[in-house]
Amino acid sequence: MTQRHAERAAQGFNQQMMALEPIPPLDIMAMVRTLWHGKWLIMFTTICAIGLAGFYAFQVAQPRYGATATLQIDLQPTMLRDVSNQWPGPSTDLASLNTQVAMLTSDQVLRRVIDERDLLADPEFNRYITPAAAFSLNQLRTRLRHLFSGTTEIAPDNAAIIEKTIQNLRGVLTTQQPRDTHIFTITAQSGSPNKAALIANTVAQAYVANQVRARNAASHAAEQWLSSRVGDLQRQLVAQETDVATLIATAQIQADTALDRLSNAVLDVEQRIASARASLVQGQPQAANAANTTARLQAETAQQSKLVSELEAERDRLRDQLTSQSTGLLSLQQMQREADATRVLYETFLTRLQETRIQRGLEHPDSHLIAPAASARYIGPRKVFILTLAAMLGALAGLGLVALRHGLRKGIADASTLRQATGLPVLAQVPLQSFMRPQRLVSHLNANATSPLAEAVRAIRTSLFLAGPEQAPKVIMSTSSLPGEGKTTHAIALAHNLASLGKSVILIDCDLRKSAFPRFLLSRPNHGLEDAISGQILVEDCLIYDQQLQFSVLFGRRDSARNPADILASQGFESLMTALEDRYDHIILDAPAVLSAPDSLILAQHADAIIYAVNWAKTPVSTVNMGLQALEDVGASVAGLILSKMKMRHRGNWQLTPTQGPHACSP
Repeated sequence: MTQRHAERAAQGFNQQMMALEPIPPLDIMAMVRTLWHGKWLIMFTTICAIGLAGFYAFQVAQPRYGATATLQIDLQPTMLRDVSNQWPGPSTDLASLNTQVAMLTSDQVLRRVIDERDLLADPEFNRYITPAAAFSLNQLRTRLRHLFSGTTEIAPDNAAIIEKTIQNLRGVLTTQQPRDTHIFTITAQSGSPNKAALIANTVAQAYVANQVRARNAASHAAEQWLSSRVGDLQRQLVAQETDVATLIATAQIQADTALDRLSNAVLDVEQRIASARASLVQGQPQAANAANTTARLQAETAQQSKLVSELEAERDRLRDQLTSQSTGLLSLQQMQREADATRVLYETFLTRLQETRIQRGLEHPDSHLIAPAASARYIGPRKVFILTLAAMLGALAGLGLVALRHGLRKGIADASTLRQATGLPVLAQVPLQSFMRPQRLVSHLNANATSPLAEAVRAIRTSLFLAGPEQAPKVIMSTSSLPGEGKTTHAIALAHNLASLGKSVILIDCDLRKSAFPRFLLSRPNHGLEDAISGQILVEDCLIYDQQLQFSVLFGRRDSARNPADILASQGFESLMTALEDRYDHIILDAPAVLSAPDSLILAQHADAIIYAVNWAKTPVSTVNMGLQALEDVGASVAGLILSKMKMRHRGNWQLTPTQGPHACSP
């Protein structure tokens, strides 16, 4: 980067730093003043919230009572469970405990409670007994739900009523399992303390009874299954024993000793056959060598051959008998083993069946009621809490409304802000008029010489006189940025105050476009300002003087179609002002609003002092500065500002002390 680029970058950074606007510090006192000005609104919202909450807590909300029943898990099983080993002890793991807590409010338990306490006939749990009012909250909510969903309300059947009653009952029950314990608590809520205690105890009893009923059902099912199984085994055992007996009878199967004898007989026959064959072998060579073999030897040889044949036949018979007996004995032994196994199963299941029948009379639940609900306690509505919460919410709502009002307010709320925004002194803070009709303004000033309005007018007069001690202003113009900011009231009140000092005062209505004088003065002249300017009518004939007013009034009546600015800029008006200055000590000009017409800019050339009305909390600062700038552009200087139509409770601690100099306002 070259030096030129670095210089440009530094120059751009400095320009950006100069373009940044400093963040104004947080004005804590301004916030406090804003909240103090809105204290009545905050108090109103707080009182309204407390009132509504009190009405709900003491009139609408029904009292609720809660009763608690306590159950304990039995960790020690009964003695006969050790004999039968049919029911294991209760599980104490976290999942099992949570399951038991959920079972306390199961549909099966709650149905039993509904039946025992006849809750279907209780309007607290069955809302269908008493139909809801047409404009009740529940009825309106139901209608809106059907309206948005596009459905229609259908009359519930008996099943739906029971289901809704179960839901309502479950809604008033609270079950808990204290940590590191084997205890369950059941808390029931109701509008009646006795009913709450009864429901809590009934739920606990129904839960215990449900456990017993479940065990009875399980025992009955086990007994039926065991009975069926024992019968099947018995029939199977009888059939197997019958088959064994039949096999023994039909096959004539002998015992093991008989088989041994038969085996020995086979061996004996085989030995005899061997001996006979040996003898026969020995006799055959002799018969072949002796030619003269006798008939006796031949007969003996034949007899030996026959004996061998007979012995072989006997051997074969005994072998077949031995094989048949061995095969039958094996089948018999297998059948006996099967029968023995069936007998063992039969005896085992028969024993279990007998134990189950004995156990059915000794079913014991896993839990028992250790602390029934004796009395109920009051649990709601918590009136103090409701009122406290309502007060806090009401105060927050009030603070929000004050902040919203302050944020939406475009005008100026206090004299210090107005002075800082314009750089001009604030001569007075004129209160909002307490009288209803403008015609009563003068009578109000006469009757209330020390009223806030009268004191504010004195502050305006004193400030104007102290601003120029060498010569008090003779021509004073009252104007504002926009119509309706109180400039006419200030002009009349100031004229009245100056007249009360013995000064000769004339008040000229210079608003020829839309005069406000008819609303303040009951008299109606025949001639007006334009007639006096034209010179066709004497000024004395155009004036109105009343003893109550104590000053002369020249109405701004206009009969011709000439533009009001042209009339006020004419030589005739200047001549009229010169003549009136010679006759009166003070001339008060009630001029139109600066931004509505150029008339005030023309009248400002004749004024020695200009008082400028600013409507409290309504006229924006930009509008005020725009009007002041317009006057400054024509060379007219404003003596001071008047914060008009101010509510007295927002006046705060500001006191307007007239002092000499351009800043005649001090806090």
